[in-house]
Amino acid sequence: MGVCVCVALVFASALTQNVMLQIEVRSDAGAVADATVVANGTTRRTDSMGRTAFDVPPGPVQIVVAKEGFEPETVSIDIRTGEPRAISIALRERLSTAANSARCVPASLARVWPPLERGMREATDKLSPNAGNP
Repeated sequence: MGVCVCVALVFASALTQNVMLQIEVRSDAGAVADATVVANGTTRRTDSMGRTAFDVPPGPVQIVVAKEGFEPETVSIDIRTGEPRAISIALRERLSTAANSARCVPASLARVWPPLERGMREATDKLSPNAGNP
């Protein structure tokens, strides 16, 4: 009976053999180094090429990628036994706040922007019913 139990444990272990999951994190500008990648609760950081790897069991895997200056990305995949996976996850740059976006102007408008911005402020002040009244 001890032999049957041992064989059953070896068989069960073979069914749940982990698989190598390779993840590449990229943006429009190229590889994203030092991004935080979490797969099923295990955290790693990407290398200078935007790559990291996990040893995961077969089944569903939830992946979350975060990096300052980018929108976080969540991906769910299904890992099959014996099939190593390599995936690429694209991050989008985070949009700047309204306060900062007013200062981000295309180079073609750089010379005309300050007077244009000042004129828009003055026009808004004139249209405001409480202009000049605190």
